[in-house]
Amino acid sequence: MPVPVAANRRMPSRSSCTQWACQTSGGGLSVVSGLCLRSDNGFRETVRRIHDGAIGDVVALFANDYRSGRWDKPRQPGWTDMLYQMRNWYYFVWTCGDHINEQHIHNLDVINWVKKGPPVSAQGVGGRQIYNFPDQGEIFDHHMIEYTYADGSVMLSECRHQPKTWHNVSEHAHGTKGYANIGAGTFDMRDGTKWKYKGVNANPYQVEHDDLAAAI
Repeated sequence: MPVPVAANRRMPSRSSCTQWACQTSGGGLSVVSGLCLRSDNGFRETVRRIHDGAIGDVVALFANDYRSGRWDKPRQPGWTDMLYQMRNWYYFVWTCGDHINEQHIHNLDVINWVKKGPPVSAQGVGGRQIYNFPDQGEIFDHHMIEYTYADGSVMLSECRHQPKTWHNVSEHAHGTKGYANIGAGTFDMRDGTKWKYKGVNANPYQVEHDDLAAAI
């Protein structure tokens, strides 16, 4: 299912998804989310090694989603407000859920995967610095959130959509023995050694569908 399947917490899809999730356990029902990085072989091997202690105790993490541009479909003569919002669904909270829910959630999920669970607290800032006109939707164009996990480790989550800016989408983990660039599948250790994933890079979109078919 798509990632922003319950973008609006008041929509029926939110409770339906919860019911589906409960029914999957022993109920013969399979549900696969759109969090496709968990189906990427490089991510799987890198996270497995982190879980096995390759970089030591993980103490700090970073999730980045910096993008330098956004698509849009200009309003056309005769379009109703509803049609305009549907054509530009990414820019409205009720259809998209905002940048974090629609795109940056992939990076956050990788960090939660590394930590084997969600954070226990969060605080941060966000706003509309560039895209602040009526025909540019209502979502924020930047966020910065500090997440704290139960063991005291901290993740800094940053995302931004603004033109002519640095583009970087990545996840990072710092441990007591070394540093991992998770998306790149690399380790840089304190003792000077390095590791890089060199296995098969299968299409994660196909892998997640293969896993779904195998589970049914």
